[in-house]
Amino acid sequence: MDNIRMVRDGKTFGELNEKLVHQLNNRDTGKIHLAPPEVIDWETVSFLYPGQASRPDEAHPDLHEDGFFHPERWSIYNCLVAELAKTDALYILSAGQWFKIEKTFAAQILENTKTLVREIDHLPAAQAGEDEGTYNTNAANASKNLVLLDRDNKKAKGARTAIEPCDLFSNSCQFIHVKRKLRSSSLSHLFAQGVVSAETFLSDEKFRKDVKKAVEKKNPALAQLLGNPKDRPDPNQYEVVFAVIAPPTKEKWPQALPFFSQLNLDRTATRLKLLGFRVALHRIDERA
Repeated sequence: MDNIRMVRDGKTFGELNEKLVHQLNNRDTGKIHLAPPEVIDWETVSFLYPGQASRPDEAHPDLHEDGFFHPERWSIYNCLVAELAKTDALYILSAGQWFKIEKTFAAQILENTKTLVREIDHLPAAQAGEDEGTYNTNAANASKNLVLLDRDNKKAKGARTAIEPCDLFSNSCQFIHVKRKLRSSSLSHLFAQGVVSAETFLSDEKFRKDVKKAVEKKNPALAQLLGNPKDRPDPNQYEVVFAVIAPPTKEKWPQALPFFSQLNLDRTATRLKLLGFRVALHRIDERA
């Protein structure tokens, strides 16, 4: 892709690293975080820092720049994800490599992302430190307009692996997928979930039937919105919502999303729209 290039010039590479160190020393970490430099299963992985026992109650669900971990598998540098804006371009460090993003391209992706932003009144704010599973349960319990489908996985006909339809289904025909991290790797998982679920709902009768049964058990009225599972649904009647739980940040929304997450979302939204679905991005505020 011409708009995204690897930085190969040693001088530029060094200058970017110096600027990164300067920001870390000044604790200017708004656009810096740690992430595993390879694909992992976020549902089964946790992290420990030096001095902590290998006990579940001391494990962390994510890597944080405020802590350190044993570099038995990855170096600290390879886990750094950073965005540095310069006059000529946006530069991104990922998996130990700097990338140069053309400014006009980055600006266009941001504008595309902005068009997806929606306010969804029936999604409440999250409590400080509340994990997404607890949030989903509390949101569904507090509203008759939401049904909890988090971890209620269903299989398509002939499939080996079950699929999560969404975290919450709403009375506005929304398949709502929730994630609490503003990190590229975890958000990529979120967007992929949304696509797989939507494609399966559109193409597989067994999946539609099982999803409708799950909704019917909890809210028969909302189950009617899913129609007859034997009939191929009209995707334009449904909206795929990506809801991100985010603490207060200096940057506006959706600028706070990492660039690669914006790019991934743009590609995901295009794919879902081609299928006929409506797509939305919503920020769930986290109370201090």
